[in-house]
Amino acid sequence: MSLEKKVNEFKKLSFENKREKVLKILEILKWSESLFDDLYKIITNIKNISEELLISIYASIESTIENIDNDKLKNDIDSMGKVRKRLQKIKEMEEEEEEKNNNPEKLLEQL
Repeated sequence: MSLEKKVNEFKKLSFENKREKVLKILEILKWSESLFDDLYKIITNIKNISEELLISIYASIESTIENIDNDKLKNDIDSMGKVRKRLQKIKEMEEEEEEKNNNPEKLLEQL
């Protein structure tokens, strides 16, 4: 099946099924590259991840798998590294927001 067909089939899944599928693939791949392990850990712990980002991650993973013996592999890994950075920023923002919401003094200041 072509990459385009795989991505189109993936798009038909529900949000939760997309997230679950990406996590399952990353769980399998995480031993092979620290990037996959990092992505797995971040996505597991992140609350607000967009559906578009899941589709992008899935497409990148499938492309990486298809190009495992190809020179494009390095570019795909670099692309996934950029995704990891975006996810880390989202996670940091969530943690900051949670910290603000859990700090009673900050809540009083906001009122």
